[in-house]
Amino acid sequence: MFSGKSKHGLDDKNRVCIPKRFQNELGRNAEGHMEVILTRGTDGCLFLFSREGWKRIQERMALQPFGSPHLRGMQRVFLASTVETRLDGSGRLVLPEEQRELAGIQNEVVLVGVGDRAEVWSPERWEAFESGFSESFDEFCGILMDGAEPPGQGAQIG
Repeated sequence: MFSGKSKHGLDDKNRVCIPKRFQNELGRNAEGHMEVILTRGTDGCLFLFSREGWKRIQERMALQPFGSPHLRGMQRVFLASTVETRLDGSGRLVLPEEQRELAGIQNEVVLVGVGDRAEVWSPERWEAFESGFSESFDEFCGILMDGAEPPGQGAQIG
């Protein structure tokens, strides 16, 4: 599972070092290379999937009906921006120009683990997202915990 957050600079060849904890989630192809699928994400970021994670996304998309114009459009845009690539021997990933432009990435990135995928953000977009979401964090955390109230917050017996 991808988790954690880290900030990294791009080198002069637009490569970013992928943290070991993320590399461990990627797996390797028959030649021993770590492969990734990089595609347009939501909220202005890029999604980075392992080969196995990408296979699960494709399976979910295959189950969707073709009838909805909105769904067809989403699939077209999502899949058109997809790049299959691999990390080099030093664990670096080249971020292609189109993907950098989509995410507003220039010299640095923030890598965020989000369970089944990692997300690649420009620092500015990540900071804006994170600060905008902070006000709602407690509410959404309660939803994640199945509506349970944090300890000490329930009704007092007395």
